[in-house]
Amino acid sequence: MCKLNFNDILEMKRGIVEMSARTGQCGDFGTEGSGGKRLKQNCLTDRLYFNKVVDLEEQYNINAFSFAELLELISPVASIHFNFMIDLRWLLEQYPARLRQGPITLIVGERMGTDFTLTKTAVKQCGVNNVIVGRARLMIPFGTHHSKISIFESSTGRVHIVISTANLLENDWNFKTQAFYHCSGIELSADNRCNPNGSDFQADFVKYLNEYKTSQDWGLIEYWRDRVASINLSHVKARVVYSVPGAHKGVQLTKYGHPRLRVILKELFGNVKMDEFTYHAQFSSLGSLGAAPQYWLTGQFLNSLSGGAETDGKHLRIIYPCVEDVRNSNEGYQAGGSFPYNNSVAVKQPYLLDFMHKWRSDHLGRSRAMPHIKTYAAFAKNSLKPLWLLVTSANLSKAAWGNYQLKKTQLTIRSYEFGVLFNDPESLDMLPYDLPLTKYDDNDRMWIVDKTYRMPDVFQKTWPSLSDLNLNRPGCEFIKVWDWQWSGNYVTAAVAMFDNCWEKGLH
Repeated sequence: MCKLNFNDILEMKRGIVEMSARTGQCGDFGTEGSGGKRLKQNCLTDRLYFNKVVDLEEQYNINAFSFAELLELISPVASIHFNFMIDLRWLLEQYPARLRQGPITLIVGERMGTDFTLTKTAVKQCGVNNVIVGRARLMIPFGTHHSKISIFESSTGRVHIVISTANLLENDWNFKTQAFYHCSGIELSADNRCNPNGSDFQADFVKYLNEYKTSQDWGLIEYWRDRVASINLSHVKARVVYSVPGAHKGVQLTKYGHPRLRVILKELFGNVKMDEFTYHAQFSSLGSLGAAPQYWLTGQFLNSLSGGAETDGKHLRIIYPCVEDVRNSNEGYQAGGSFPYNNSVAVKQPYLLDFMHKWRSDHLGRSRAMPHIKTYAAFAKNSLKPLWLLVTSANLSKAAWGNYQLKKTQLTIRSYEFGVLFNDPESLDMLPYDLPLTKYDDNDRMWIVDKTYRMPDVFQKTWPSLSDLNLNRPGCEFIKVWDWQWSGNYVTAAVAMFDNCWEKGLH
């Protein structure tokens, strides 16, 4: 029934918006510069991009896009968004006015984040009848629907795919360092749809969408699965690495998470000796990884980063903001709400300090725009360009990447995650941080969200602990701080509260 309702809306709305929707992807679209001058924006092609950060020098926002600009260029007559956190009012405002009545589907988790119930409530409060909400099944406790994917259909019938690191929140898109991959394709003829020469990207993307068949709202997603399967994406050379919840065994053991990354790396670089490479992990959240690095970090995860090669832990580097990075950022301490590393977890894994490097992005002008982007990369000795680069929603946690159990006969994953693996020269130039890396000083400490920081930030604010705000209480569901989140002062800290709640269960 869901599929029928969606298609009914699609047909009713398409005719209304097609008349005013732009057919091009480039056109003369621009943004207001200082003094009202129109700044020319580059075309939206199939490649990796950074987001446009507010108040960044113009030179650093070249070929970067805000979410509103992205929608203007795509001109969607129908959309579906898979995400963890969605501010519905903000999302609707990003659509060009002429396109706001087109059908929009939102897929969120059954719980955690702006979950199904909260998002349905938001739709009712916004008074819109063209937004449908579906749920992703979360069958394992403490899991989240963390993938960040949008699929659009333009007035020409072209299908656009955007795979992002950002929640659909204003602060995520406007103030933090994020990235998104865009690709698009037109519908194949019926004869060519059976052509086996499609891309691995397309085949694996369709497989990922099929993972939602367990959802009560599969009908909302099935339409988009069929659209993605029917277009020409043979030009896309990137690969897909994703996670879905479950206790995976047998042939499923290497289909998801870090084992899947290992399989693809072996396939792409099987003739490259990777044990002497250096591996970088850059993210915005950590889970409980065990009392020693060999339990998971180096014993499982690093082994997959190296394509299965035996690699010493000294070859791993972690990029994660220290307290001073956050304090001096463009958001001040407020940015720390998006780095939900909890003290109760941190005290059990002090060894992580040995791997830590600061966030530095001077070459992109983004050292003060804190990273919500997540990247993983491999570097040959003395090389400043990676062999491969993975841009993903997955933070450094067993929930996201999976944890071997039962003598490695089972891989348990709690969350949905989605990322894109690149090895083309253009994408490899999109490393978001500076090289060489900047190691933590002796006095530097990892940002921990539920600690108190009394030294004023750039806005002369201090950071209260979550316990001071009475958020670290039993049953810390998002609904309990709904008004606090939307107060506009600490919008991202609500995300931290969520992540703290589920990370505590990952010991």
